[in-house]
Amino acid sequence: MEDKQLKMAGLAVIITGLVLLLFTFYLSYSYLNSPYPQALPPKNSPPSASGQPDINAALSQALSPFFDAMIPLAYSSGYLFLMGLIGFWTLGRGIQMVK
Repeated sequence: MEDKQLKMAGLAVIITGLVLLLFTFYLSYSYLNSPYPQALPPKNSPPSASGQPDINAALSQALSPFFDAMIPLAYSSGYLFLMGLIGFWTLGRGIQMVK
């Protein structure tokens, strides 16, 4: 009788792992298909007192859209990776319980 209960618990864990994985795949798909906001064009910075353009201001204006897009992307990628990893671990434990 106990073997049957272990297999039933294993099936429940497998279903939980599959639901977690499907939810992760759905979030990944919806995140990748969402339109990204368009960055505003950089403003022209006034020249410095010496008449030369300010390199620091130009670099910050050029790299600002890149970092504005990369920070949410890195956060979402890490979040989806952890969700997928937990789903795979749960699915693997369920398979071990059924065997």
